[in-house]
Amino acid sequence: MRFLVVISLIGSCLLTKAQDIHFSQFFNSPIINNPGNTGFFEEDFRFAANQRVQWRSISDNPFNTFGLSAEKSGLGDYNNLSAGLNFLHDITGDSRYRTTEINLSGAYQAYISTDSAHRISAGLQLGFTRKSIDYTDLSFDSQYNGISYDPTASSGENFLNEGRGYINLGTGLTYRYDMKERMWGELGIGLFNLLKPRQSFFNDDDIQRDRRALIQLRGSYPVSLKWDIIPSFSFMFQGVYKELIFGNLGKYTLVNERGQYRALYGGLFYRGGDAGYAFIGMDYDNWHAGLSYDLNLSNLNPASLKRGGWEVALIYKMRYYKYKAEVHRRCPNYMK
Repeated sequence: MRFLVVISLIGSCLLTKAQDIHFSQFFNSPIINNPGNTGFFEEDFRFAANQRVQWRSISDNPFNTFGLSAEKSGLGDYNNLSAGLNFLHDITGDSRYRTTEINLSGAYQAYISTDSAHRISAGLQLGFTRKSIDYTDLSFDSQYNGISYDPTASSGENFLNEGRGYINLGTGLTYRYDMKERMWGELGIGLFNLLKPRQSFFNDDDIQRDRRALIQLRGSYPVSLKWDIIPSFSFMFQGVYKELIFGNLGKYTLVNERGQYRALYGGLFYRGGDAGYAFIGMDYDNWHAGLSYDLNLSNLNPASLKRGGWEVALIYKMRYYKYKAEVHRRCPNYMK
């Protein structure tokens, strides 16, 4: 696991920023983060919910991002195939600029070693995005009459439309190496906006959604009977923007018995040139909950007073067992 820590430290010199919707807890938004994660778990179903509220300290209309996802691992007789569906809704600022996405993803998983220690999952994501804006609460220079602001005055602007929708396509790959119990490494790569959809509200075909690429590394290493460390690294770039996140989680196992599993998490992360955030979480049997808070470190901190935003995540995994009827043979009469 030393290579994960080294890569994280090397990456600290890179700048940040990104454009697509994503969460600080990238490890708790699996298929939103990478379609290669679709169905890449041991149970049969996985459901996740994510919520982020940011910039409440500097705006009456804080940025609000919400995500839902559901996955099925194994489709009928095709155990190597998985499918997932995710929904994203983001609303920002006084203009109530909305982004709504619905994405369908599918993945193929396979073991690539005879000892089942190496697994790989290749995923594809097809989705529809709708962006819209509300001009009602915006103010313009032409609405000031020299003495006061008149909201009933004409803005003097000619807006062609208030929204646009388009089809999008992305792909991802996840590789996992289970070295031994509680010791594993995971690599994820992804490429999004493959179609470079046009997204201008003014029919400017030169304004496209830039392709976005990501690479992520995570791992787990046991340091004692109860304690594990989980270093994590994420790097994304989209057009001229870059985002680097690296940090480390500590995991303490409370109970690990048949039918019961309880564990606590805590850690710190740094998003290069933008923010640092603390994370706490818990496993409770099939449930996982996470809570984080961003501390703003960018040039905006004089206005934000270093306050960023809260983020919560809730994940539930479910396994179902097929009922097998017991067959009782009736003894022939001569044996009674």
